[in-house]
Amino acid sequence: MNLVVLSPAELEASEAALWYEEQRSHLGDEFLIEMMSAFDRITRNPDQYPKLLPGIAGRDLRVCLLRRFPYSVIFECQSEELIVVAISHGRREPLYGLDRID
Repeated sequence: MNLVVLSPAELEASEAALWYEEQRSHLGDEFLIEMMSAFDRITRNPDQYPKLLPGIAGRDLRVCLLRRFPYSVIFECQSEELIVVAISHGRREPLYGLDRID
């Protein structure tokens, strides 16, 4: 299945990686590697991830927690593709980024 990352989510990932890089050399790269690993897991088996507010407006929204960093990938399963809506820090509102979906 095809994975599409919305521009705001790409920006969130870049900003998080820059912040981690400022904390320690190469930590930003490690964040991006973990995020890409999450994308791979999502693509292989999106149904393994819990639904975010099951049944919200008939959408199939799910969340994948990153293993090493306090971030999650919020994505929508559609018939032909997976849409990454947000890369959300664990301290943000649970519904962060949902205003980006059509």
